[in-house]
Amino acid sequence: MTCGAASPDGRYAAFGTRDQGVKVYDLVALKPVCAAKMTGEVRCMMFTLDGRNVIAGDESGAMGVYSVPDLRLEADIETNLAIQCGAISPSGAQIALGCNDGRIHFLDVEGFDAEPLIIHMVQQNRRTVSTLQKLFGKSTEFVVLQGNCPVCRAVFEYPGTQVQTLTCPSCQRSLRVGSVLPRAQEV
Repeated sequence: MTCGAASPDGRYAAFGTRDQGVKVYDLVALKPVCAAKMTGEVRCMMFTLDGRNVIAGDESGAMGVYSVPDLRLEADIETNLAIQCGAISPSGAQIALGCNDGRIHFLDVEGFDAEPLIIHMVQQNRRTVSTLQKLFGKSTEFVVLQGNCPVCRAVFEYPGTQVQTLTCPSCQRSLRVGSVLPRAQEV
């Protein structure tokens, strides 16, 4: 293996190999799902932030955008760069490639904002006190989900415990909840 990445929802892992292979594994079933070939040793692997595609780059500068989990080639890009490594930006708008020329090259990702991004939320307990409750020393506890937008990094809360899709209140980016983690227990 020369590189690897995990999908934003934690369901899949993708790996690149010296023998030009791109492989996807199902992390829930703990088994390989699919494999594809590139033109050279695979040097970088990254998932799009919506989790629907994996992007692989090889030593010859070829980059492939593959659907997950079947690794159907959706698009290919010839960068003419000798790629050593790569990563996708937190917003999904750019890919940074480290290359043999000692430079970092940036590629813009078109349509990066077309699909909701996967986020993970954490359950939190909050208390509210009305004027009447103050008189009797009472309060009301309720549950909120707390998330962090991968685009603008804003931390926000959503009332309740059931949500599938939402919009970041700060940047208006469409988000999809991949998982809800229980509140951390106090020691």
